[in-house]
Amino acid sequence: MVWLMVEGKEGIENFDEILEVPNIDAIVPGRFDISQSLGIPGQVDHPMLLETVKKMVEKAKQKNIETLVSLLSEVTQPEIEQSVKMWHDCGVKIMSVMGDRGVICTGFRNCLAYAKHGLA
Repeated sequence: MVWLMVEGKEGIENFDEILEVPNIDAIVPGRFDISQSLGIPGQVDHPMLLETVKKMVEKAKQKNIETLVSLLSEVTQPEIEQSVKMWHDCGVKIMSVMGDRGVICTGFRNCLAYAKHGLA
């Protein structure tokens, strides 16, 4: 499979050309990195970022290319369910519940909690 990550302003500006690359199976908008380049660092649920990614999803769908969206900031079951519904309604079929940063932070938190418990 060929998945392309788009993580910055230049990728957004050239998105139509990127979609012309032959044999793309999916596009992965890097929401955290895109937020940096849009001047709203870390605000992965900012309306400007969400609108940008939704436009990317729509353009990819028009070319029969799937989009993967990572649910980065959602931490509770209702937030995850709401986000899954929103992206599904936009046509996203591939979602990851936690990105690499979230997995690493969760692992460190668990190790720290274990260490603190072991010292008590």
